Amino acid sequence: MDLNRAITAGDAVRRARAIAEFEEWEFAVHFHAKRTAEIDRTDEILLSKDLARRAVTLDIAQALHVSEQHVWALVHEASTLRDRAPLVWESFREGDIDAVRVSAIASTAEKLQTSEALSVLERSAPDYAASHTIAELRAWLRRFRARLEPEQVSAEAARATEERRVSITHNDDGTSWLNALLPTGVAIVIGDRLGRAARAVPAVEAETGEKERRTRDQKQADQLVEWLTSCLDLAPDMGIRSRTSSASLAARASPSTASPWRPHGFVSSPSPSTRSSADWSSTRSVRFSTPRSWPTGHRNHSGRH
Repeated sequence: MDLNRAITAGDAVRRARAIAEFEEWEFAVHFHAKRTAEIDRTDEILLSKDLARRAVTLDIAQALHVSEQHVWALVHEASTLRDRAPLVWESFREGDIDAVRVSAIASTAEKLQTSEALSVLERSAPDYAASHTIAELRAWLRRFRARLEPEQVSAEAARATEERRVSITHNDDGTSWLNALLPTGVAIVIGDRLGRAARAVPAVEAETGEKERRTRDQKQADQLVEWLTSCLDLAPDMGIRSRTSSASLAARASPSTASPWRPHGFVSSPSPSTRSSADWSSTRSVRFSTPRSWPTGHRNHSGRH
C-alpha cells in the first residue's frame, strides 16, 4: 500500500471512529433527555425525582460500560454545544472531529461570555481541531479565549493564584510527594533552574573520581531537597547526595544572582513573543518524590499558604 492510499484509508478509519463516538453521545443524550422528561412529568416528590434521574445516568453508564461521571460529562458537554455552538456539534456528527476534541471545544464554549466570541469559536474551532493534535487544540483554545475575553481570563487567573499552596502526601514505601500549586510562570522558572542545575552536575566527581549514575529526575529531586534543607544540614541524614556547599548555595541565592523570584510568589512577566498571557496567568502543580526519613525530633507537615 503506497503512502496516499494509506492516508486515505487512515482518514476513513478516523472518520468512522468519530462517527461511532457521536452515535454513542447521541444515544446517551437522547435516552437521558427522554427519561428525565418522563420523570419530570410525574407527581413524585422532589427527592424521588432526583433519585430517578440518577438511576437514568446509572442505566446509561451500565449500557455503555463507562462511569456515571463520564455520562454526566458527556450529557453536559453535548448540551453546551447544541445550545451554544451547534456547528461544532454538526462537525462531530459528520465525523470531522472526534470526541476528545469536542470535549475540549465544549469546555471553552461553556466559559465564553459573549455571543461574538461564541460565533468566532463556532466557525473556526472545527477546522483547526480537524487538522491539529489535541495538545495543539487545547493550547489554541487557551490563546483564543485570552485574546477575545482577556478580562475574564485575567480574573480567573487571579482567583486561581489565590489558591496557591504546598502539600505533602506520604506513600507507604518510605517516600512522599511534595506538591506545590503555583503560578505557571513561577513553576517554569523553578523547572528551568532545576534543569540547569541537573545538567551542570559533572559526569565524574572531581574529588572522589566517582562516576555520576543518577538519572536527570533523581538529580533534580536531590537538588530541590538541597535547596530547601541546606540551612538545616539534613541531606546526609536523608541519604540525599549533596554536591554543593551551603556557602555556594547562599551565593547563588543572593539577590544579584538568584532567579527572578519575589518573596510573595510572583515573577516578572515573560516576553509576549515567547508565551501568551493566558499561559503565564494559570497555575501548575509541581511534584517531586523525596525520601521520608527525617532525623529524630523533626516532623514534616503539609502547609497551606
